[in-house]
Order: sequence, then C-alpha cells, then structure tokens
Amino acid sequence: MHSVQALQQQAAEAQQAQFKAIEEEGKKFLEENAKKAGVNVTDSGLQYEILTEGNGNKPAATDKVRVHYTGYIYQMVPYSTVLLLVVHQLNSQ
Repeated sequence: MHSVQALQQQAAEAQQAQFKAIEEEGKKFLEENAKKAGVNVTDSGLQYEILTEGNGNKPAATDKVRVHYTGYIYQMVPYSTVLLLVVHQLNSQ
C-alpha cells in the first residue's frame, strides 16, 4: 500500500511534468506568433498587434491618453480587458 507521502510525491511529479509541457507549448506558440505579419515584439518579449491604428493627432510625451486593450494568455484566452486613462507621462517607464 502506498503511503500518503508517496502519493503526494507522485501527484507533484505529474503536475510538474504537465506544467513543463504547457511551458514548452507556450514557448513554441510565442516563437511562431512572433513571425506573423503585424506582430510586434518588444525587448522584454511582449508581443502585440495593432488591429486598428488610429488616424488622429499623436499625443505629446506629457499628454494624458485613453487606452483600450485586451490582454491574452496562452491559447488566446483573454485575461484582461481595460479601458483606462493613462495619467502618467507617456515617456515614463
């Protein structure tokens, strides 16, 4: 008969293997996605695509802007949709 500790260890190992597989699949997705036309990749690795580019005035570095975005995690599951007023300077990090 297996001890509770042994069963917990097996479950932890199975979970780690599952996480590793998901991580590898995610890395592969990001590598392929980065090659698609229109996908921009920042120095930090963030990938984004501008679906509809505005045609209005360009804001100055000290202007306040309104931003509407949807963030997606792996397999295009949205994790965040935000409409916000950015009050810090655009050129701040």
